[in-house]
Amino acid sequence: MPTGQRRLRPWRRSGLYNNKKPLTPAQQQAALDLRQRLIDQHLGGDASPAQSIVLGLITSAVLRHNSVASWLRDQPGPWVDARGRRAWSILTDLGQMERHVARLIQVLVDPALARRPVEVEDVRQRYGIDG
Repeated sequence: MPTGQRRLRPWRRSGLYNNKKPLTPAQQQAALDLRQRLIDQHLGGDASPAQSIVLGLITSAVLRHNSVASWLRDQPGPWVDARGRRAWSILTDLGQMERHVARLIQVLVDPALARRPVEVEDVRQRYGIDG
């Protein structure tokens, strides 16, 4: 049995990483509008199941990016840690998120994810069978 000092205060869950707020109606509408614009412009209509997954990832990433960017706009500049003399890590995270969304859009327009009808070959024509 370990013999050490007891913790002065009991451990309690902080809830910092469990902060899952529901989307506001404006955010939900923005996500639906973005999804529909992407379908109309890049897919030309109906999306395959794989493309639906990528569309969901894109809309959630764009919503997170907009949330972080609006918070950053409200903060006074310069966005530099005075003690360490370096830029806030959220700035690099924001750039990574932008590159992530760009990669997801490239994946979205990838023809491998598109739903294509399979060409059926007529056996009679191929082998010259009459009938």
